[in-house]
Amino acid sequence: MRTPLLIIVSLFIFGCASSKSPYIEHTQSLTEIPDNASYHLTIPSSEGIPFSGLVSFDGVEAAGYNGLYPGGSGAVVIAALLVHSATVESSKNRQKSELQSKADQILVPYHSAIENLSAIDLINDTNMKIVGLNKNTDVNATEIHVQSKPLYLISEDEKTLVLRNIVIAHSGEDANNDNVIYKNMIEVHSNTASTDAPQSHWISNDEENFRNVVHSLYVESIQLAMDDIKNALLTDSPEKTFTYYQSNQKQYERGSLVRQQEGRIAIRTLRGWLMSVPSSGLTP
Repeated sequence: MRTPLLIIVSLFIFGCASSKSPYIEHTQSLTEIPDNASYHLTIPSSEGIPFSGLVSFDGVEAAGYNGLYPGGSGAVVIAALLVHSATVESSKNRQKSELQSKADQILVPYHSAIENLSAIDLINDTNMKIVGLNKNTDVNATEIHVQSKPLYLISEDEKTLVLRNIVIAHSGEDANNDNVIYKNMIEVHSNTASTDAPQSHWISNDEENFRNVVHSLYVESIQLAMDDIKNALLTDSPEKTFTYYQSNQKQYERGSLVRQQEGRIAIRTLRGWLMSVPSSGLTP
């Protein structure tokens, strides 16, 4: 009886856990990259440019359990605990899915603008604006393939766009080899649109404002990733709590400063991820 019970429990837990989003662990090779390395940027263009509504899951809680756990053998008790844990996680995932579906309704007026975006245009624009990207003609240069998986988020008040870009770099001629030298999440926040009609602001003038901010966030994310791959970001800044504003709402992030430029700062979070936010109204 014990074996079938454990099999059922394992299948149940696997089914509940399968909907969880992957956690991106910051990975950085200690191998020194030659100055003349050749960088090549790619996006899985077949998937289009994905967008979602920006939503917080901080308040998600599972319903309490008031029942008694069964007695019996240790295996039965452990199975009951595992099933309860999986049920709690399933409840949380269901709530998150409902919140995300509701938040995604914000995308409806932007369907045309999103469909008109092109992964090829993003890459071409980025290649032109970042020094050293896809410009090396040295046939003997070390090949670095930078794969990017961007996800754009639109805030509830439609005044802020956020890019979460998963960047993975491989060294070698094959872009899909196992020699991963870098992996990270790069998050870039736009400036808050100073308007009472954000939808009109983004999609007016043939969607020029929308397209421009999408491109600028992407370029910023790749620039940060490239500098991080080259170990060109600050590493000796002390950890502190940064306060910044997202759609006029105060947000907090613990991390260390890695770059400060006019109107914008970049920090490395405690997870090792990189985050770029407007410095206007920022307090350390």
